[in-house]
Amino acid sequence: PLSGPDVWFRRGYDDWKNLDRATLRHTSNKEHLKSELQYKYLGAIRVDHSISEAARISIKLHNELVDKNREVVKRLTDITCWLALQGLPFRGHFEGGQSKNKGNFIELFNLMVKYDSVLQIHLENSKTFKGTSKSIQNDLIQCVHSVFTRSLLADFEKTPFLTVIMDEATDISS
Repeated sequence: PLSGPDVWFRRGYDDWKNLDRATLRHTSNKEHLKSELQYKYLGAIRVDHSISEAARISIKLHNELVDKNREVVKRLTDITCWLALQGLPFRGHFEGGQSKNKGNFIELFNLMVKYDSVLQIHLENSKTFKGTSKSIQNDLIQCVHSVFTRSLLADFEKTPFLTVIMDEATDISS
Protein backbone atom coordinates (compact mmCIF):
# COMPACT_ATOMS: atom_id res chain seq x y z
CA PRO A 1 0.00 0.00 0.00
CA LEU A 2 1.07 3.54 -0.64
CA SER A 3 1.94 5.65 2.38
CA GLY A 4 3.74 8.83 3.35
CA PRO A 5 3.33 12.41 2.24
CA ASP A 6 4.17 11.61 -1.41
CA VAL A 7 0.84 9.77 -1.74
CA TRP A 8 -1.23 12.90 -1.20
CA PHE A 9 0.52 15.32 -3.48
CA ARG A 10 2.75 13.39 -5.91
CA ARG A 11 1.35 9.95 -6.72
CA GLY A 12 -2.24 10.27 -5.62
CA TYR A 13 -4.40 8.02 -3.46
CA ASP A 14 -6.56 5.17 -4.73
CA ASP A 15 -7.31 2.91 -1.70
CA TRP A 16 -10.80 4.23 -1.05
CA LYS A 17 -11.66 1.49 1.48
CA ASN A 18 -8.99 2.75 3.91
CA LEU A 19 -9.41 6.47 3.23
CA ASP A 20 -10.52 7.32 6.80
CA ARG A 21 -7.53 5.58 8.38
CA ALA A 22 -5.10 7.06 5.85
CA THR A 23 -6.54 10.54 6.38
CA LEU A 24 -6.17 10.27 10.16
CA ARG A 25 -2.61 9.02 9.78
CA HIS A 26 -1.84 11.84 7.35
CA THR A 27 -3.35 14.64 9.49
CA SER A 28 -1.29 13.57 12.50
CA ASN A 29 1.88 13.45 10.41
CA LYS A 30 4.60 15.93 11.44
CA GLU A 31 4.98 17.30 7.92
CA HIS A 32 1.21 17.86 7.61
CA LEU A 33 1.04 19.71 10.94
CA LYS A 34 3.98 21.88 9.92
CA SER A 35 2.27 22.69 6.62
CA GLU A 36 -0.98 23.53 8.43
CA LEU A 37 0.83 26.00 10.67
CA GLN A 38 2.57 27.59 7.71
CA TYR A 39 -0.75 27.94 5.91
CA LYS A 40 -2.47 29.41 8.96
CA TYR A 41 0.21 32.09 9.40
CA LEU A 42 0.64 32.73 5.68
CA GLY A 43 0.58 36.49 5.21
CA ALA A 44 0.17 37.15 8.94
CA ILE A 45 2.78 38.98 10.98
CA ARG A 46 5.37 36.57 12.26
CA VAL A 47 5.35 36.09 16.01
CA ASP A 48 9.10 36.50 16.34
CA HIS A 49 8.89 39.80 14.45
CA SER A 50 6.01 40.99 16.64
CA ILE A 51 7.95 40.17 19.79
CA SER A 52 11.02 41.89 18.41
CA GLU A 53 8.97 44.96 17.46
CA ALA A 54 7.32 45.09 20.89
CA ALA A 55 10.72 44.78 22.56
CA ARG A 56 12.13 47.51 20.33
CA ILE A 57 9.25 49.86 21.17
CA SER A 58 9.59 49.08 24.88
CA ILE A 59 13.33 49.81 24.79
CA LYS A 60 12.72 53.03 22.84
CA LEU A 61 10.13 54.26 25.37
CA HIS A 62 12.42 53.34 28.27
CA ASN A 63 15.34 55.22 26.70
CA GLU A 64 13.16 58.29 26.13
CA LEU A 65 12.12 58.24 29.79
CA VAL A 66 15.75 57.89 30.88
CA ASP A 67 16.72 60.87 28.68
CA LYS A 68 13.93 63.00 30.19
CA ASN A 69 14.96 62.03 33.72
CA ARG A 70 18.59 62.89 32.95
CA GLU A 71 17.51 66.36 31.82
CA VAL A 72 15.62 66.87 35.09
CA VAL A 73 18.59 65.66 37.16
CA LYS A 74 20.92 67.99 35.20
CA ARG A 75 18.77 70.94 36.24
CA LEU A 76 18.62 69.78 39.86
CA THR A 77 22.40 69.40 39.82
CA ASP A 78 22.79 72.90 38.37
CA ILE A 79 20.65 74.33 41.17
CA THR A 80 22.80 72.46 43.71
CA CYS A 81 26.06 73.71 42.18
CA TRP A 82 24.80 77.29 41.95
CA LEU A 83 23.70 77.38 45.59
CA ALA A 84 27.02 75.85 46.69
CA LEU A 85 28.99 78.34 44.57
CA GLN A 86 27.08 81.22 46.14
CA GLY A 87 27.48 79.77 49.63
CA LEU A 88 23.73 79.88 50.19
CA PRO A 89 21.75 77.56 52.43
CA PHE A 90 19.50 75.07 50.69
CA ARG A 91 16.55 74.85 53.04
CA GLY A 92 14.46 77.31 54.98
CA HIS A 93 13.04 77.01 58.47
CA PHE A 94 9.56 76.07 57.28
CA GLU A 95 9.06 74.60 53.81
CA GLY A 96 5.39 73.69 54.09
CA GLY A 97 2.67 74.69 51.66
CA GLN A 98 1.79 77.93 53.51
CA SER A 99 5.37 79.17 53.85
CA LYS A 100 6.30 82.35 51.97
CA ASN A 101 9.96 81.27 51.80
CA LYS A 102 10.47 77.54 51.29
CA GLY A 103 14.25 77.71 51.14
CA ASN A 104 16.65 78.60 48.35
CA PHE A 105 16.60 75.21 46.62
CA ILE A 106 12.83 74.97 46.30
CA GLU A 107 12.39 78.67 45.50
CA LEU A 108 15.02 78.52 42.73
CA PHE A 109 13.48 75.28 41.46
CA ASN A 110 10.03 76.91 41.34
CA LEU A 111 11.49 79.91 39.49
CA MET A 112 13.08 77.61 36.89
CA VAL A 113 9.80 75.72 36.46
CA LYS A 114 8.17 78.94 35.22
CA TYR A 115 10.62 79.18 32.29
CA ASP A 116 11.79 75.62 31.69
CA SER A 117 9.42 73.30 29.79
CA VAL A 118 11.41 70.19 30.80
CA LEU A 119 10.77 70.90 34.49
CA GLN A 120 7.16 71.92 33.81
CA ILE A 121 6.44 68.61 32.05
CA HIS A 122 8.26 66.72 34.79
CA LEU A 123 6.13 68.27 37.54
CA GLU A 124 2.90 67.69 35.60
CA ASN A 125 3.64 64.01 34.88
CA SER A 126 5.64 62.86 37.89
CA LYS A 127 3.61 61.05 40.50
CA THR A 128 6.38 60.14 42.94
CA PHE A 129 9.67 61.88 42.15
CA LYS A 130 9.52 65.69 42.19
CA GLY A 131 13.19 66.17 43.05
CA THR A 132 12.69 68.68 45.85
CA SER A 133 12.63 66.56 48.99
CA LYS A 134 15.23 67.00 51.73
CA SER A 135 16.69 63.56 51.03
CA ILE A 136 17.06 64.31 47.30
CA GLN A 137 18.73 67.63 48.12
CA ASN A 138 21.13 65.82 50.46
CA ASP A 139 21.85 63.18 47.81
CA LEU A 140 22.57 65.89 45.22
CA ILE A 141 24.89 67.71 47.62
CA GLN A 142 26.70 64.43 48.35
CA CYS A 143 27.05 63.60 44.63
CA VAL A 144 28.37 67.05 43.74
CA HIS A 145 30.77 66.88 46.69
CA SER A 146 31.98 63.44 45.61
CA VAL A 147 32.60 64.50 42.00
CA PHE A 148 34.33 67.71 43.10
CA THR A 149 36.54 65.84 45.59
CA ARG A 150 37.55 63.21 43.00
CA SER A 151 38.36 65.94 40.49
CA LEU A 152 40.38 67.88 43.07
CA LEU A 153 42.32 64.77 44.12
CA ALA A 154 43.06 63.94 40.48
CA ASP A 155 44.44 67.46 40.02
CA PHE A 156 46.56 67.07 43.18
CA GLU A 157 48.04 63.85 41.86
CA LYS A 158 49.16 65.58 38.65
CA THR A 159 50.95 68.49 40.33
CA PRO A 160 54.54 68.20 41.54
CA PHE A 161 53.93 70.34 44.64
CA LEU A 162 51.10 71.93 46.57
CA THR A 163 50.85 75.17 48.51
CA VAL A 164 48.32 75.80 51.23
CA ILE A 165 47.53 79.36 52.30
CA MET A 166 45.81 79.87 55.62
CA ASP A 167 44.27 83.08 56.89
CA GLU A 168 43.94 83.37 60.63
CA ALA A 169 42.55 86.85 60.63
CA THR A 170 39.00 87.10 61.84
CA ASP A 171 36.56 89.74 60.78
CA ILE A 172 35.08 91.54 63.74
CA SER A 173 32.01 93.48 62.92
CA SER A 174 30.17 95.55 65.47
